[in-house]
Amino acid sequence: MIEGQLDYLSGIPAFETLMSLVAQNIQVTPEVKLDEKGFTHRVQNFETPELRPRVLFSKRALVRYKCQFDVLNGALVKKSAESLCAGACLLLGKELLLTNRFAGAAFIAHAFEKLRATYMQEDHVFEHMLQGLRENEQGALINFFLPLAHEIGHLERSQALAPADIHSEKFFDTYRINYERIWPIIGDLDYVGSQKNDQSPLFLPLLREEVISDWFAVCAVFAVICKTTKNGEFELLSDFSNLIMFPLVAAFEATCLKEWPSTHFVQEVLLATQCRYSLLIDSMRATAKSIFPKNHAEIDGAITEIVKLYKESLGLIWDCAIQLNSLIRELMRLSDAEVAKYIGDRTSSAQWMPLHSYLLDVLEDSKGYALFESNRIALRRALNSMVNFETVIMTDNGFIAIPKRSDAS
Repeated sequence: MIEGQLDYLSGIPAFETLMSLVAQNIQVTPEVKLDEKGFTHRVQNFETPELRPRVLFSKRALVRYKCQFDVLNGALVKKSAESLCAGACLLLGKELLLTNRFAGAAFIAHAFEKLRATYMQEDHVFEHMLQGLRENEQGALINFFLPLAHEIGHLERSQALAPADIHSEKFFDTYRINYERIWPIIGDLDYVGSQKNDQSPLFLPLLREEVISDWFAVCAVFAVICKTTKNGEFELLSDFSNLIMFPLVAAFEATCLKEWPSTHFVQEVLLATQCRYSLLIDSMRATAKSIFPKNHAEIDGAITEIVKLYKESLGLIWDCAIQLNSLIRELMRLSDAEVAKYIGDRTSSAQWMPLHSYLLDVLEDSKGYALFESNRIALRRALNSMVNFETVIMTDNGFIAIPKRSDAS
């Protein structure tokens, strides 16, 4: 059932319970394999009947989700689009650096104007997630297994289990109802044409499939938590919050962590997110009430809080996307030399050491990415040229940097 580095998950009750529930409901146990090099989770179907479908569970995608979750959650706590934009610059800058775009260093430097950050390598993030599973933390369980359950939800057998209304023409009402709800944030959008555009996140078959996968994942993870938690204790509000972050993180990635496609595309992404959210929260409410028939009032109260959280999140993502649009237009045009100058102009002396260390740590974490050795050497040379001091004296209060001497001195 499991291969490679997922073999030790077989001793974690939540994983075994999840796969058992999946087998009971779709009459097949997918083969799950940890993908060390792939960037996304994927499902492989085989024509030969005796071969089970395979889920390639991407380590990088898991780590990326956790980092994006933390950035979005941190900005929500502060209720700050500026904080979200700074965090997005860190994440976007890393992705650009690792794909041979030196402008990524400028985004990271911009983020350091607003915040201080310590880089954590992908292996360490992954191990942190696994440690949460070993300690049976419900938040860690959701963040690790919800993406896996969602991917299994894409299988044809899983899709067939969805409520009849989602498969029917009633699903068209989802667009209309949710557009009316989200219009105050995104403004006018002709979404009807997008339903037939296979490149749009609002493409009808795509959106329906994503909604069903969300529904399948919520049902599966709810059941896993109930079966593996001591005394049936369910951290209702916290778990609801983790579940609703799944489509929000996807929206954050699509609108804020990629080069700006268009305002129209961002509007489409946020409407698609609203559609996924509306059915996701209905699934959460219905599933929770079926499991806890005596706690309906508590469940309704938690759902009310989640509705507020979602609205705040969507507004922050929209504001962050607008701020990043301006920044992307400015920074993506810079040459390598201009990037180095931008960093020098924007970075205070107190930030030089932390920023330089952060940038080098990103490059150290680049194994397996399409970063050619010649480019890695060039990036290191450019980073080293940014250091404008030749001696560092460590003190109890920090450090003192002695500037480099000019050739004329």
